[in-house]
Amino acid sequence: MVSILKKLNRFARKWFFILTHVGAVTRFVNDPKVAYSYYPDLPAKSKARVWFELIGWLFRHGEVNVFYYSYGFDVGSVDQSAYMPYNEFKALRNRLNDSARIGKHATSYLVLLRDKYMFSLFLSSLGFPTPKVLGFCMGDQIEWLDTHTTEGIDSLMKRPGLKVFCKTILGESAEGAFPLRVEGDTLLLDGAPVTLSDLTQRLRGGFIIQEFIEQHPRTAELYPSCLNTLRINTIRKGNDIVLFAACMKMGANESTRDNWASGGLLGVVDRETGRLTREFKYRPGCGGIAVKHPQSGIVFEGFEIPYFKEAVRMAIELHSFLYGIHSIGWDVAITKNGPLIIEGNDNWVIAAHQGVEGGLKARFLDTLVPAGKGGSC
Repeated sequence: MVSILKKLNRFARKWFFILTHVGAVTRFVNDPKVAYSYYPDLPAKSKARVWFELIGWLFRHGEVNVFYYSYGFDVGSVDQSAYMPYNEFKALRNRLNDSARIGKHATSYLVLLRDKYMFSLFLSSLGFPTPKVLGFCMGDQIEWLDTHTTEGIDSLMKRPGLKVFCKTILGESAEGAFPLRVEGDTLLLDGAPVTLSDLTQRLRGGFIIQEFIEQHPRTAELYPSCLNTLRINTIRKGNDIVLFAACMKMGANESTRDNWASGGLLGVVDRETGRLTREFKYRPGCGGIAVKHPQSGIVFEGFEIPYFKEAVRMAIELHSFLYGIHSIGWDVAITKNGPLIIEGNDNWVIAAHQGVEGGLKARFLDTLVPAGKGGSC
């Protein structure tokens, strides 16, 4: 009797969710800011058919598929079953990443990735190249690591010529991040003058102050206004670490960040050659497809990323030390001296990769099958 009631409860909750989200599907289809084709030159499905397909996705997977258009579902005959629903992926990713069992004990190692100060200490202890953290700010004070002193925010003015990047200690997707420079008696935030009072208010949320990274001249050609980075996804498959996907992120349209969520461009890097593929995409709501950079004019197809193989090997090696985490999305900068690990993200989003590479459901589920020997790229 109890099991029957549980099944009825799940059934009722599922239908309640579907019925209460039909309106969200309708609003999505009728919103020109997000409901536009990435392939406007191809024959498109009618709005009614798009609506029915989205309702079908909602019924099967319990989510509004906001990536419908970036996946190209609105044109042609794309096999939608090859794409992993975000809710399904997120639940599986979190379950695999958030709890590690060693012997009879279980814990989570995610803080090693999520806390950017801890992450810096961890990588430095292992000898992996990563941007140097000069200090961290809590409240109205900065803990300077080079002098082991605690000083006010105004201590920034005692470091003329300082050029750094400030990041929230626990933030995601470049949340609140900004470049900061000290020129004479002027503070420049994102290139614009800022008062000490306003900067103090901004830093109160908990920030690290990280050295500014000069990227390789070759990647700077793509877009010089921000640090363009590789997104390399590695997954633990049995006892091996394997390369799952590799993309290039780059800023656009005067942004000082390369994140897809911040309006940047994302495209596939060929895993054999380290060269960019033809099409790069904006996140839904930010644009469509680009085959060359809108500012630099660089054509993407065939553009070779320096030190790509070295970056992949570094990510795989580093992941091997994080034995308690199943999958990681690495942000890797390319400098004139080689790759530099910027961040590791346990909460990476498969939708971004599916948007530029196609359905990845089978490839992701295959990583859950133990691998044999190997695991290189």
